Amino acid sequence: MAPLLVDFDGAWDFAGNDGPVFYFRTDAGSPLGRLVAVDLRDPAPEKRRTLVPEGKGALSDVTMIADRFVLVSMADVRHRLTVHDRDGRSLGDIPLPGPGTVSALTGRRVDREAGEAERRACGQRGAVARRHGGRLDARRPLALERPDDV
Repeated sequence: MAPLLVDFDGAWDFAGNDGPVFYFRTDAGSPLGRLVAVDLRDPAPEKRRTLVPEGKGALSDVTMIADRFVLVSMADVRHRLTVHDRDGRSLGDIPLPGPGTVSALTGRRVDREAGEAERRACGQRGAVARRHGGRLDARRPLALERPDDV
């Protein structure tokens, strides 16, 4: 077994993997954070690929939902949600209804819409804000659902 991350040069938060290629949100070498791919077959630091480079706002979370990366970053004192493909190309923003904080982003890679992850979270956490129709589209109004409403 070969070591993967031995430098302890920053935070390394696991975001998902494609077989031997692992994805991490890290602040190593980029204080505001970036999304990096590490191939376990050759994990040397010089072989790591930056998929989404450090931006103007702090990158606080990366989750794989529907085979895409959903990133949470802080921009102009408000959270911003952006979607990227597995090569790091931007697929656009998920507009939020106004100023606020994204406190948790949950979902699984196999979820095809946000509603699947939200219904699962609703049963575990008690209440969840979700979009009507459940799609990853923030142009729709929010509704608060409780477990007995689902």
